[in-house]
Amino acid sequence: MLKKIKLRTKFYSLLVVYACSLMLFFACSTDNLAKNHSFHSAKSAAFTYVGRFDFSDKNGPKVWAPGAYIKVDFHGSYCAIKIKDENKFYTHYNYIHVVIDDTIIRRFKLSKTDNTIVIGKNFSQQKHHLTICKDTESDIGFIQFEGVYCRKISKVKKHAVIEFIGDSITCGNGSDLSRIDCKDGKWFDQHNAFMSYGAILARRLKREWMLSSVSGIGLTRSCCGNELTMPQCYQYLTFKPSSQIYPIWKEHPDLVCVTLGQNDGLQKKPLYVSSYLKFLTLLRKTHPKAQFVLCTSPMAKEKLRNHLKDCIQKVVRIAKNRGEQKLEMFAYSKTYGKGCLSHPTVEEHLKIAQELFNFIKAKNLIQLN
Repeated sequence: MLKKIKLRTKFYSLLVVYACSLMLFFACSTDNLAKNHSFHSAKSAAFTYVGRFDFSDKNGPKVWAPGAYIKVDFHGSYCAIKIKDENKFYTHYNYIHVVIDDTIIRRFKLSKTDNTIVIGKNFSQQKHHLTICKDTESDIGFIQFEGVYCRKISKVKKHAVIEFIGDSITCGNGSDLSRIDCKDGKWFDQHNAFMSYGAILARRLKREWMLSSVSGIGLTRSCCGNELTMPQCYQYLTFKPSSQIYPIWKEHPDLVCVTLGQNDGLQKKPLYVSSYLKFLTLLRKTHPKAQFVLCTSPMAKEKLRNHLKDCIQKVVRIAKNRGEQKLEMFAYSKTYGKGCLSHPTVEEHLKIAQELFNFIKAKNLIQLN
């Protein structure tokens, strides 16, 4: 059971029931009730997709990126979803979050390539809001959404988007210890993008979220077997140059938060600053109207935190002297790292989101609803 943390919205107060909602979902290969309900294909205009989806197969959009999600309203007492897993290396299955009406919340692992997941059989006959979110990151492989069984579906409004660019912290890596301890399972069993600080913050601000993040990635150098840096992979659908370029400019985020540097470590300041300025030029070209916030790493210890703060302050100063206006620097107040391999836990992600929320509100960086 998650520790109850006082937050202002109904959604956050209901996180305390997170573990209790697990029994309300059922995973199965076939379901007789599905035959008595209409199947609504993923190509229906009623579905809203947020994140780096590949629509080359309109009947089954694929997505690799963590935190990408589908939302729709379904009507009636019954709903089931059809979703495929790449089953990468024949051993890796993605985790997903399924949320109903912002109150019934479940994170679970897909168990095979073809999955039919019965959301529920005894809901009220009214309209219900459904969100399906990919919890694991791109290296675990894609999920392919095929559609839902229910009486009917209707479209949900899409809000303005906040993009979060970062590394494993932004992915939600190592954060969720509710089912499998750090010493057990595979390295991605504790991934929880839905409860990462970015997704939490976006919901708090009544925005959509988009996580452009890869574990081990850096600005000037990466770690953990990752040979690419964020400037080298940012534009691509799967964060690999072997994939197609994703038209990320179409998302039109009104706020972009960049949280890199943990994997760069104590890089030489001139190199780090010049690399950041170059990346910032690419981001501004991609998002000409967005407000940017350049953040230190919430996982960094004091020495690295101060180093990143000095570098980012210089980046902001130079960029503003060059004419950049919608740019701010934010430094986290402490180190968050009680999860796996010193990553922040879900509870710590809530605190990280709160720090960033306070900064955004104090600076009046976006209009709050």
